[in-house]
Amino acid sequence: MRLPNVLLPRVSVLKLAVLGAIGVTMAGGAFAAYSLTRNPAAAAVGAEPVVRPARVAEITYKTQGRTLLLAGTVVPRIESTLGFRVSGKIVQRSVDVGAVVKPGDIIASLDPSDYKLAVDNARAALASAEADYVRA
Repeated sequence: MRLPNVLLPRVSVLKLAVLGAIGVTMAGGAFAAYSLTRNPAAAAVGAEPVVRPARVAEITYKTQGRTLLLAGTVVPRIESTLGFRVSGKIVQRSVDVGAVVKPGDIIASLDPSDYKLAVDNARAALASAEADYVRA
């Protein structure tokens, strides 16, 4: 993961040297304090060993009784909103997913039967209106 361009504060060489010397001094002091404590091995020679209880469990395979169902929507990372000027059923798709298209390319073809029925209905309505006109 790349971090954004952020200016980090600069630490001077003198400050690093002082911090390093303090760290070495503290580590040496801790080592000296540890080595000067009484010898625990000599005190433990006469003492009884400590019995510590332990938990024991047998490992067995068990099938999971519950299932997890989650609801969600899967969407592409980059999505172009495309649509037809009219509604209808798609009968042919001319491009594949991820293909590069140019303006004017045919992406899909619609079923013309719905529009043929609409044209026939409009012609019938026109004929009916003309007949009403003649009668009037």
